[in-house]
Amino acid sequence: MDTRNPTCNRRWPPGRDLEADLGYWKVARIRSRNEKVLARDCEALGISYYLPLYIKRTRRRDNNKPRKSLLPLFSGYFPFVAREESHRLLLETGRVAQVMEVPDQRRFVDDLLQIWNTLETGTPILAVEPITPGQKVRIQEGPLAGMTGVVSEVRDECCLLLAVEAFQMAVRVRIERCEVEVL
Repeated sequence: MDTRNPTCNRRWPPGRDLEADLGYWKVARIRSRNEKVLARDCEALGISYYLPLYIKRTRRRDNNKPRKSLLPLFSGYFPFVAREESHRLLLETGRVAQVMEVPDQRRFVDDLLQIWNTLETGTPILAVEPITPGQKVRIQEGPLAGMTGVVSEVRDECCLLLAVEAFQMAVRVRIERCEVEVL
């Protein structure tokens, strides 16, 4: 079964490079379960954003049938581009609790690009977790070669946490021990 889903990297306007908005990124802390609705609001208002999504597979309790949900990777956070009136317009939607500045724009965009590239490779997302202390590594081979992250041992599997520091969250993907170099 193919785990790729091209709609997982939800960027508006489509095809716009994340680096094109360097210097203008902000992060909205939003009300619970409003990420996709806020994305539609932003499109209607002409506000650029990036909303990475992943497929969560579960089974229904009543009949054990498989179920797929398309969920935001960073629940409660919404990166958007603050130009002119966009900050005020976003607050007027009633879905935003707080807008946070992104002091290190270059690092933020680099972190988002790692998430973007991971989703584009079709690498299955195992979980989304808060950042925890661990060993920093660079992947040497495979579709994620060149990416850096923090290693976490989980039930005899080696996993890489791709961190987005501004969210204080990380995406966990499975890697082989031989694929990484310690930094």
